[in-house]
Amino acid sequence: MATCHRAPPFPLSAANPLMEEAKTALAQPLLSPEALDSLYSTMASLRREIHANPEPGFEETKTNALLRSMLMTLAGIPESAFSDCAGTGLVVDMMGEGDFLAPAGAASVRTIALRADMDALRMTEGNNVLPYRSANEGVAHLCGHDGHMASLVGAAALLRRRLSRVPCDCKVRLLFQPAEEGPGGAAPMVEGGCMQGVDEVYGYHNWPSWPLGHLKVAPGPVMAHPSSFEIVISGKGGHGSQPQFAVDPVLVSAHVIVALQSVVSRSVPSSEQAGPPARNLALTLAPTLALIPDLSRSRSQSRSQSQGRGRSRSQNRRCSVLPSHACLCPGPLDHAPRARRCSP
Repeated sequence: MATCHRAPPFPLSAANPLMEEAKTALAQPLLSPEALDSLYSTMASLRREIHANPEPGFEETKTNALLRSMLMTLAGIPESAFSDCAGTGLVVDMMGEGDFLAPAGAASVRTIALRADMDALRMTEGNNVLPYRSANEGVAHLCGHDGHMASLVGAAALLRRRLSRVPCDCKVRLLFQPAEEGPGGAAPMVEGGCMQGVDEVYGYHNWPSWPLGHLKVAPGPVMAHPSSFEIVISGKGGHGSQPQFAVDPVLVSAHVIVALQSVVSRSVPSSEQAGPPARNLALTLAPTLALIPDLSRSRSQSRSQSQGRGRSRSQNRRCSVLPSHACLCPGPLDHAPRARRCSP
């Protein structure tokens, strides 16, 4: 398998000889191992450039500009093929250049889309010795979206070489989606028309723990979707020296959090996948250690690969857990997927 055998230059520069080398190699009828090495090195340099300059959801303006520049420079895609979508997202149409038409028929595929996500997480990168560490404090590419974008640019460069084999009434559409980590960029992209005329769409997620060169697929959903919820428990506040006169919502919250871990194991069939409903937990407690608060608020998120019964069972189970562990704070429960409140 051909791999990158040189240290990718960083920071990325259009004036770097590697960029020109890759462009020259891509113009050749056949790609030699050396030519592929120059392309891989360019993709690695692009990945590091994106990694060093992360942007969160719907703020990917510089990322958008960099992708445009690389696709025009490396893949030779004309500027007329680009259109912004969902604010900072990007749609790129690569039209077939063959002198023939696609076969007629209802089953004929005329537009295939390839998708990558653009945004970074609002987290601080802890690797301080990394040369291309995030230069944007509090934002970092820790979920691999930098690699997704760089690899899609590389795929576009290779596809550009073969557009003469694609019927002139067909195209490949590149989708660069913003805000995958939140607040959500897929729906705005679809509303912006990115899927109009698309017959098939493909995406992937890198997985560093798998061996290099291995591609794994599975029928049905592969990556889970999140479902956020909030639990508000109202007790009776008091001083820490006299807990007998208070109803401590913190203790109740602790029992609820432990009980929530049983939701998946007791409510979701083994044939389905779901994440624990008390992951990414944010718990608001007392402002000072001397007090027992009268209210605790916890926000959390569960993950599921099911839009139907499994998700409903999980939500109902979350609600049923609360009264059994919040008996000191009885009260009605809101079964909607927003706040669940238990008050005295």
